[in-house]
Amino acid sequence: LIWVYHDAQKRNMDELIWLLIVVVTGLIGLILYLIVRDPLIAEKTEQPPKPKAPQPEPKAEEKRDVKYCPACGSPVNEKAEFCSLCGEKL
Repeated sequence: LIWVYHDAQKRNMDELIWLLIVVVTGLIGLILYLIVRDPLIAEKTEQPPKPKAPQPEPKAEEKRDVKYCPACGSPVNEKAEFCSLCGEKL
């Protein structure tokens, strides 16, 4: 009961209502709370996009007929339109 009360406070939910629901219904109320509870504020914030991996430096013999995918950095044939690894359009 204490955990439900404090967890509902953290999630800006009505903690007294949820406390009463769990007291009256028991385990069913606890399961219901776990299903419908709001996400934490920290969970709501979006994560910044991850930086793309640096492309490896091509070897001298690969420079002629190989280019690198801008999305994943894998080597692809110079005439290819899509990356064979990630499917990105080149």
